[in-house]
Amino acid sequence: MKGHTDSDQKIGNGKGRAMWAKAKLVLGHDAVGSRISTEGVGTSEPIEGVDLADDSQKRVTVSFTK
Repeated sequence: MKGHTDSDQKIGNGKGRAMWAKAKLVLGHDAVGSRISTEGVGTSEPIEGVDLADDSQKRVTVSFTK
């Protein structure tokens, strides 16, 4: 899970966003926490074509690996 922020926030806010999403999966849906990694990437991976100050930049992306 990667936590993203808009231009007004810091990388730590993205990390916190990812950790919150992980906790929801572990506590609310019995996901195995040791199999979920979190990372804060700040504004380094923006949604293309969307202003960095736009609230939609505040998000968590999830990727699955086998």
